[in-house]
Amino acid sequence: SDTNDAGTLTQQAPASGTYAIDSTGNKTGRVTLSGFPQFGTNGAVLYLYTGNYGYLVGTDPKVTSGTMQQQSGSPFTNASVNGSLVGATISPAVSAVTNSVAELYADGAGNITLTQSTSGPNGVGGPTSLTLTYQVDSTGRAVVTQSGNAFGILYVVGPNEVVLLPAGNAPALSVFTSGQPE
Repeated sequence: SDTNDAGTLTQQAPASGTYAIDSTGNKTGRVTLSGFPQFGTNGAVLYLYTGNYGYLVGTDPKVTSGTMQQQSGSPFTNASVNGSLVGATISPAVSAVTNSVAELYADGAGNITLTQSTSGPNGVGGPTSLTLTYQVDSTGRAVVTQSGNAFGILYVVGPNEVVLLPAGNAPALSVFTSGQPE
């Protein structure tokens, strides 16, 4: 996993832990996670819904939360991010976050052209065109740069979906899809 803590992108160290489904979890999809330090000393709660999807809430002071879904299409390479995708900001944690809608074109060789419009505390902006580069590793994680500087971290979910965690001090996840989400 990766975090953006006040503008600092950090890849979290791999961790092992346990999960437990109690008797109510069999009916509600509630699962407790223990031993994963990125979620706080008291672990996290994961609610499973619709097959391989879940919503996670950590017990840490950073209010870690998010959605989970199964990846498909491994092993991943730069070719895993290819073609036109459209997307937008999802579930910003605070009102100060600037939301965006964007269209990106990835050439499958490590280059992205992104056009975005934004709305936030400073008003409406865009459309703005950006030229980005990326390098996908075998897990589907890609470091995205703009003119050699960190732009964000991208995760390949599947052949038609990627998720972007941007750099900057007001981050919000953006989900990009072509066709139906995975």
